[in-house]
Amino acid sequence: MLSNLFFLCAVTGGTFLVCQFVLMIAGIGIHDFMGADSPEAEVPLSDHAGTASEVTHQHLSTHHGGWLFTMFSIRTVSAAITFFGLAGMAAAASELSPLPQLGIAIAAGGLALVCVYRLVLLVRCSGWDQTVKIQRIVGQSATVYLPIPAAGAGAGKVFVQAQNRQMEYPATTAANRVLLAGEQVIVIDFKGITLLVAPDPSLKSKT
Repeated sequence: MLSNLFFLCAVTGGTFLVCQFVLMIAGIGIHDFMGADSPEAEVPLSDHAGTASEVTHQHLSTHHGGWLFTMFSIRTVSAAITFFGLAGMAAAASELSPLPQLGIAIAAGGLALVCVYRLVLLVRCSGWDQTVKIQRIVGQSATVYLPIPAAGAGAGKVFVQAQNRQMEYPATTAANRVLLAGEQVIVIDFKGITLLVAPDPSLKSKT
């Protein structure tokens, strides 16, 4: 039973990783593949002076949902699933009992998730002068990726076009209803890297 689960995870996660790599090499935007860039290190440079590690720490401390929220992206989760499966298969091949197999797989998946997350932060910090300035996004249209709770009750996520890239940002709303996945919204403000969005009034006028 566990062997089948490990094999499925290794194949599924590995497929996602390969597809992301191929799309990146081909220069194709990966928004449609649910892999848009996350703004882990993308806050205005003028607002955060200091070394890359200091800026990263400052940024994470201002995130509305905390560092754990930013850690999960299609890249990190794909890596975690892949290594969960591979480590589990290796443990099963060593004829360990089910509990140690599961423990090894979970540890490997968690380690892969953290390592890929830190690698993304490192790459983003190394290219700091090319990062997206979040204030330029205010006034732009965005697409809801993860539903946004009503009246600031929590954060969802949106995709927004910025500097010829599809970017993924956490977002909240003051609207009195939930903003559903796929809905078009307008960015009206931001706090840290969390956007404040509202339903697109132009769409309402057309209905």
